[in-house]
Amino acid sequence: MPIWRHNKRRILMPKNPQDDLESVASFMTDSQENLAIATSVYDQYETVRQRILREFFAKLRHRLIKNRSGWWSEYAPPFFTTTYGAFKIAKDSWSGEYEIRIEAYDFGDKMIGGVSRCKEVKGRPYCAPIFEAFKEANWPARQRASYEAEVTIKSPAADWRTAETLWRIKTKPEFLDEVEGMFLSWIKISEPLLDKFVAEIKK
Repeated sequence: MPIWRHNKRRILMPKNPQDDLESVASFMTDSQENLAIATSVYDQYETVRQRILREFFAKLRHRLIKNRSGWWSEYAPPFFTTTYGAFKIAKDSWSGEYEIRIEAYDFGDKMIGGVSRCKEVKGRPYCAPIFEAFKEANWPARQRASYEAEVTIKSPAADWRTAETLWRIKTKPEFLDEVEGMFLSWIKISEPLLDKFVAEIKK
């Protein structure tokens, strides 16, 4: 349970959301100084949150790209700032039409990932072997207009917006290890199938 310390006081933050709100409100309105602290934290929170995420995805990018030529990755748009904030990785030969990605869908209400397809190819048939390969690898996936195979992410965290998850992202190497493992699994499944599929389309 988090503890706020100020002026030698301890404010225990209860689990009940209403009690949580009352505790925070009590701290904020206790003094002008406390209100200034709260305002400063509020003003800087999004900047700090994105710094944590950018550092995390820079480490992930290094791990995924370092021994792969002809690949690129990007963290954009940032999580929680748009409906489709994402980190993605792809091969140059896929011509920007397919990506392996993790996405904070609907401003982070749901974490999803898998193999996406850009809007320019929505009229193109799916690469059916990818979807089947995801299922065979025990990834419970679905197909939709923007995904060859979409997975709902429950682990290492279902909600990346919480303070607990952000702290794990910043401090726990095993969080990065699990996300890397997830991407490596998707790359192993998708790379040979997409290479073949895209090559056939370009003929």
